[in-house]
Order: sequence, then structure tokens, then C-alpha cells
Amino acid sequence: MGTIVASGTTDTISAGQTDVGGQVPSGGALVVASGGTAGDTVVLGSETILSGGDDDAALILGGGVQVVGAGGVASGATIGSGGTEIVASGGVTSDAVISGGTLELQAGATLADGIDFAAAGTLVIDGTTMPTATIFGFADTGETIDLRGLAFASAGCSPALSPSM
Repeated sequence: MGTIVASGTTDTISAGQTDVGGQVPSGGALVVASGGTAGDTVVLGSETILSGGDDDAALILGGGVQVVGAGGVASGATIGSGGTEIVASGGVTSDAVISGGTLELQAGATLADGIDFAAAGTLVIDGTTMPTATIFGFADTGETIDLRGLAFASAGCSPALSPSM
């Protein structure tokens, strides 16, 4: 069993350290530093993955936030109800599963491999460049893709551009 971070404290996984099955309760914080590796972490508080840090298969729930900084990597995260994964410019997320939570890709973030909508949730794209990875499972009510980086145009559809007119 991995580290259990006490509420109100911060724990750091440093270079050469691996922590599998850790728990970060509400009010707790975990930092995965350069050369550190976490896996199967349950995040209800906050987790920050710094440059050179890696977390595999995190479960982010109920107000938990995982921030993937520049040079950090998150693989296979499941973003459950009320959870949020924020990928900063230069950060990488791959094989993420949105299952009631929010995945936010800030301008310059990388979405490697695919993303899967397993249940209601939101994919937020802050930049103007769209990810090239495949988005799977986008079909149910409550699943949203928010293109914040694109300007809204309320002009409507021109008859010359509309296939139904």
C-alpha cells in the first residue's frame, strides 16, 4: 500500500522514489517531483506532477485536482465525478478517461494517445489548436467539449453554407 497523505500536509515523491496505491485526502497535497513515479493514486485533495515526474492510473474524485506541469506526464488517469485534471503548457496526458469530471487542456498541453468519455463529463480545450488524438465514447447526454480558446460567432449559418437549405 502506498503513502497516505494526511489532510493539511504535503508529501513529495522525489527522484528515484516510487509510490503505488497512495491516497491524497481532501486538504492533502502530493507533489511528484522530477524522477519520481506514482501509480494508482486516489486523489481527493491535490496532486502536482512536476517536470520529469510521472503518475500512472490515478483516480481523481470529488473535488480532487491533478495538475500536470510542463514536462510532467499523467497516463491513464480516470477523472471521476467532481474531479479535475489540468494539463499545463508542456504537460502531457495520455489515455485519460472522463467519468463525470473535467479534463482541461491549457494552451500548449499535449493529449497523447486517446481520451475516453465513459460517462458525463467535460473536456475543456483552452488553446486554439485542437488535439489530434482520438476522442472515444462522446455520445451521451452530459458529455461536453468546451472550446474556450475559440471565439464564439452568433451570426448563424449562411444559406450558401448550409446543406439543409
